[in-house]
Amino acid sequence: MGTIVSFISGVAFATLAILAKFAYAGGANVPSVLFLRFSGAALLFWLYNLIKGKSDCYDRVTVLKLLLLGGAGYGSMSAFFLLAVSRIPASLAGMLLYLYPSLVSAVTVLLKMEKMNAQKGLALLTTFTGMVFVLGASFQKADLIGVLCAVGAACVYTVYIVAGSRVIEPLEPVKATTYVMAGGALVYGLTGLLTGALSFDFAALAWYSIGGMIIFSTVLAVGCFWLGIKWIGPSKTSIISTVEPLATVVMARVVFEEVLTMLQLLGGVLILLGIVILQPAPAKEGPAG
Repeated sequence: MGTIVSFISGVAFATLAILAKFAYAGGANVPSVLFLRFSGAALLFWLYNLIKGKSDCYDRVTVLKLLLLGGAGYGSMSAFFLLAVSRIPASLAGMLLYLYPSLVSAVTVLLKMEKMNAQKGLALLTTFTGMVFVLGASFQKADLIGVLCAVGAACVYTVYIVAGSRVIEPLEPVKATTYVMAGGALVYGLTGLLTGALSFDFAALAWYSIGGMIIFSTVLAVGCFWLGIKWIGPSKTSIISTVEPLATVVMARVVFEEVLTMLQLLGGVLILLGIVILQPAPAKEGPAG
């Protein structure tokens, strides 16, 4: 069951890029999509906490930190990614986002939070080579701004993970995620109102797509991810979750008939291989008794 829910999580996250394409086709814009996605997810997570009897508030400092993580961290990453999807193929955006695991490893080494070793060095080299393959073809055929937005999403997500790890680690994950989603909703609600970009005059296609983002790309994806960690541990869950960019490629091929070059596909495989190399080997069990 742990393997199944982790797989479901990766596939559910992969739907974000596909649904975003449909939302744009229905007349939605990035600030409105993000506001509705985060608001809907925060509401559903809050209802879950209420049912579970976990609706009591954290202290003010913790709440402020979580709201900032949602608005400045996860919210910014989502904005970069959705901007990328609006300009480049969803499959390419999905692969470039998955640069973040290796970037997290590199940053933690530079900040002396972790030590460099041969395993991490090989993973970073493999991932960097994959990025070169993907971007080498992308700069010639894809929109440069879109590519940079996708890479920017990976970089912002890296900062979010590194900065937020100490904040979220001691907290109940689903409850903490509720505040993170609320932070994103607050930022994009205010930004949309101040800039006049917040609009709900969408076609039905956009509303259905945004509803799908809330249920599948956010609530189901995050919920199954935490269940996977609970049942089989973070390392195995992370490895199985790398199905996300591959699922994005398959969905984009079926829905939009997007076709990547062999060089881009090879680069995507190398990026995923680097993630797998980063995972620690399972601990050996001692003799029984």
